[in-house]
Amino acid sequence: MQPLNPGGHSMIDGSIAINDRDKTEANKDFAKQVVNEILINHHFEKLASYFVENYREHNPLLPDNLSALTEALQEQQGGRAIMQYSSIHLVLGEGNFVLVASEGQFKGHPAGFYDMFRIEKEKVVEHWITIEEIPPVENRKNKNEKF
Repeated sequence: MQPLNPGGHSMIDGSIAINDRDKTEANKDFAKQVVNEILINHHFEKLASYFVENYREHNPLLPDNLSALTEALQEQQGGRAIMQYSSIHLVLGEGNFVLVASEGQFKGHPAGFYDMFRIEKEKVVEHWITIEEIPPVENRKNKNEKF
């Protein structure tokens, strides 16, 4: 099990109430835009337009709040990138919860990124992430692609 992040959150705690079911499609579009603008295209200057300042982070390596996220993403851009997103494959959602499945590189290896966002009033208020390395074709148990 992953340790708690500096804010005291785990990968399995957080809000669970599904609200705003009538906004599902808009929230899916919004979450896809967050991944495209911030994680793929590195427009970090737009972070404040997508996240509330005191958003709750569940990544065990990051504290809560927009300032910490901004700093972590800028460090990545400054040459120490361990995560590089390249494309979105799937967006699933219900109400205020949206999961975006993306592909890219993690520590120099092909990886799948699964970012789940809780959205309120067109802003991210909570975020979870799971990263899975994609094994080379010769090491796979079957011939299926990851995405």
